[in-house]
Amino acid sequence: MEWKTADGETIVDARVEPELEPMIKRLLNKKTLLDVIRHFIVFEEAREKTLKA
Repeated sequence: MEWKTADGETIVDARVEPELEPMIKRLLNKKTLLDVIRHFIVFEEAREKTLKA
């Protein structure tokens, strides 16, 4: 699959812009980062401790 820019519509031209940069910009925007933290980090209770998995 082709890399898309931050708008999610335009295909990144690897000759002009590094392909990794749009991914980093999209992942590290406030809304996406909070979503990842909220939904993809698991906390467990074990022996009276809370563990992050």
